[in-house]
Amino acid sequence: MTSEGLIAGEWHVRSPGEAGCSTPPKEIGGGSPPNNLVYLADGNETAAHTLRLALNLNQPQAPAMGLQLLLQASHSLSLRVTGKRLPPQISAAITSRLGNASATVGQVNISVVRTDWATGDGYNLQVRFE
Repeated sequence: MTSEGLIAGEWHVRSPGEAGCSTPPKEIGGGSPPNNLVYLADGNETAAHTLRLALNLNQPQAPAMGLQLLLQASHSLSLRVTGKRLPPQISAAITSRLGNASATVGQVNISVVRTDWATGDGYNLQVRFE
């Protein structure tokens, strides 16, 4: 995900059968705290099984740039993982900010999940490749 400015750290084994890596948050726009995008990979000692792009909308009144970056990174990851473009229903779930969509491309399940924060101050929008 280096073309999107998301450079993952080293693969770390957390416990037997559980490992992963992530990027530092890529800050998007202003505000305190700013919106940010993170790339995460989870798996075991030898391979990743779940790839996630997580957009944290700390400034939900200014989502446009973050949503555009999430959509762009999701398209790139879909091409790398499945060899195909991101399904339209996944793109729509990102741009609408609603989440709660899934599609299967080959043997890969792609989903978009939105989690609203209990504080009501923002939300997390994740695109998962499993």
